[in-house]
Amino acid sequence: MIRRCILAGVTGVLIVVSLGATAGTSIRYPVNWDVITAMATGVTRPGVPPSGANIQGCRPNSQHPDPVVLVHGIFGNQNDYWQAMAPTLANAGYCVYTFTYGQTGYSDGIGGLTSLYASAQQLAAFIRDVLAQSNSKQVDIVGHSEGGLLPRVYMRYDDGAPYVHTFVAIAPPNNAPPSVSGLLSILELVPGSTNLVGAGCTSCGQMLDPGFYGQLNQGGTTYATVRYTVIVSDADEVVTPPQADSYLPTGPNVTNESVQNFCPRDRVGHLGEIYDSDIVQLVINALSPARATPIRCSSGFPF
Repeated sequence: MIRRCILAGVTGVLIVVSLGATAGTSIRYPVNWDVITAMATGVTRPGVPPSGANIQGCRPNSQHPDPVVLVHGIFGNQNDYWQAMAPTLANAGYCVYTFTYGQTGYSDGIGGLTSLYASAQQLAAFIRDVLAQSNSKQVDIVGHSEGGLLPRVYMRYDDGAPYVHTFVAIAPPNNAPPSVSGLLSILELVPGSTNLVGAGCTSCGQMLDPGFYGQLNQGGTTYATVRYTVIVSDADEVVTPPQADSYLPTGPNVTNESVQNFCPRDRVGHLGEIYDSDIVQLVINALSPARATPIRCSSGFPF
């Protein structure tokens, strides 16, 4: 009898927590700002969504009417990439969704390796599911590095533009290949990633091919119906020079900005950008410009 009472009490607590989570009003999700521990847990739990993401029954509200899809970069996954961004957005009232794309039979939970065209199709399928689950017509997208490029492939080749309201790209290689030496230095910090380069990485070859960007950008780089924000760091050692490689052509629906314009002393590097509180705030401001708040300058991970 005592065991049944305890079980009933625990069940009741779980129901209350679940209801609070789906409503997005009664729970605060823990935020991890440490890139090193995030990389470690990403290896051990690659298929586990980060805190605040993929909450069943989440419905966008009037202040944040579009669900947010987070797209990780090369040699990453949904867990190691978004332990800061996902819960921060969820705590701010957004419905947040993450997934891992571009995995292979040998990548052991690490994504972003297969052809960008195939990964774009995975993104298209995931967005269709998000729209159905959230009963929405459009999504907002936040992506970093390869994840800041892939949504453009999705919009260009999978007719995705009508389903995207706002696209925030952090350090995307939009116009030219990233630095090979910088990319290798980052891979050394991601457990298991260097072993995969020799085994095969189709997206690596595509992103290092100048012709890929020429074809992608042919006929225009943006869509008038989509609101774009590109965020870079002047200290980025992979996508460099950041402005030349990342910035999109200026226009009424395009904002290009460097974190150093707001916080000159923040010398955050490529890998640290997604765990930099200044950049996370810039993302939130880009998603809801009418409610933008000042940046409280910090100092990010220098790699």
